[in-house]
Amino acid sequence: MKKVLKLREVIPQVVRKFRTFSPIEIREKILQDYNTAVTPEAITMFFKRNPEVETELRKEVVSRELENEVIGDSIFNNGAFEELRSVKQWIIDKTGQISEDLLKEQIRMVKSVCRGIFYLGHSRHDKYQIPNWTLKHPDRLTIEHAKEFLYHIRKAKRGTHCYRLALRSFFQSKGIIVQRKDISGEVENLGKYNNVYVEKGILEKIFEYVKQIDYEAYLIDKFMYKTATRIRASLEVRKKAFWKDEEQTRMVTVIDKGLHRKGRQTWDKIVPLSLMEEIEKVSQEREDRIFLISVYSLIKINKEAYRVFLKDNPRALDLALREPNHFWRHMFAQHMLRATKWNYVLVAKLGGWKNREALIESYGMPPSEMIRREGLSTIPEI
Repeated sequence: MKKVLKLREVIPQVVRKFRTFSPIEIREKILQDYNTAVTPEAITMFFKRNPEVETELRKEVVSRELENEVIGDSIFNNGAFEELRSVKQWIIDKTGQISEDLLKEQIRMVKSVCRGIFYLGHSRHDKYQIPNWTLKHPDRLTIEHAKEFLYHIRKAKRGTHCYRLALRSFFQSKGIIVQRKDISGEVENLGKYNNVYVEKGILEKIFEYVKQIDYEAYLIDKFMYKTATRIRASLEVRKKAFWKDEEQTRMVTVIDKGLHRKGRQTWDKIVPLSLMEEIEKVSQEREDRIFLISVYSLIKINKEAYRVFLKDNPRALDLALREPNHFWRHMFAQHMLRATKWNYVLVAKLGGWKNREALIESYGMPPSEMIRREGLSTIPEI
């Protein structure tokens, strides 16, 4: 006869052994040590029904942690986090493989995991602290901790894609083999915004607003919009990337997507003359890189403009606040598809999409009224 598992005996044993109060971690350790499946909800209910047991266990666990190393908010401030052994090694490993800005963003993601903090919305005031989350030292951060953090993000119906990429990179730097099933999830899909469109007049007002705050922010926004180039690729553009073709058309070669060591995609894109003239004025003062503004400064300025001019278009505002820089690539696609009567192949070539299917997935099919109008004008002619 199979012995009935008594949670009152087993849970404290697991907590003392593995020093965790995570329902997901406790569930997996019980399955591992006792070959019995218990739901995280049952573990949560156990703690709620036995608060005195949880209090005593926390005293024991905290006491043991303090014997090893004190973890406080101070390790997350003033650059201290980047000096910790595992993070410093990660920075060394990734320098030269990914852009400096992307590395900074991924460090911020891992720091959030260690603190148990993420954002529910688009404002810094929407910060959410996972209840009962103990601060994690990055040197001792485990895949189980990461899975617990991602569980809470999914529960809050927020995207996990950026966190997963950062965590995989960090763990691999530590020599930890990360199975896809451990830190899993679907690629973020912005397809739900595929028909979001903002009139050119509103876009021009956004440009003018940003221009009054920071000219360089305006210039890179316009570059992203006119060339459909992603933010990180735009920031990496050098002076030598600009050239003229046989017809004297102004062009720019951008390198987009992927790690440097694996090879990245190269695209030659048309630069409108008026934009080129503005870029040349700025580049005269630069030795190499054209744009020196940080991603975070740009995001802050753009979000301010979006809240002013997109407040009457809720879905566009939601997209713009969620993807404040990628918004411009989205607008390139929407305006170019309409201008070319939804010629997906042409727009894909001009903007740097690998194929027409990628455009269709993210930006949708032509509006039904446009299909009907074109059908009425062309079908009689065949």
